[in-house]
Amino acid sequence: MSNPQRTTGGRIRALILAVAAFAAAPVRSSSALAADAVAAFAAAPVRSSSALAADAVADSPPTRVPVVHYSLTGNTRHVAQAVVEGVKQVSGAQAALAELARKLHAK
Repeated sequence: MSNPQRTTGGRIRALILAVAAFAAAPVRSSSALAADAVAAFAAAPVRSSSALAADAVADSPPTRVPVVHYSLTGNTRHVAQAVVEGVKQVSGAQAALAELARKLHAK
């Protein structure tokens, strides 16, 4: 049994029915469409920016922050450790502390 949609006559009939259905659809003005869009926007749940940011962080991989330092006296090391502690307080961030070898300074 042949599918009537596969014949040329069936395709033409299907096209005529589709055009007739489109022509019978009610025409809406742009202001009515805009009113529907505003109503849909107003009905959407309101979320705070912090909730949106939390969702973005939850969906993203952790941010890695390498903290590389060189310190002769230890002062720069303390600053680098403070930077690492600050990075650890940020949600979704990881820090790694690395010290350059002191051999670079020796001659």
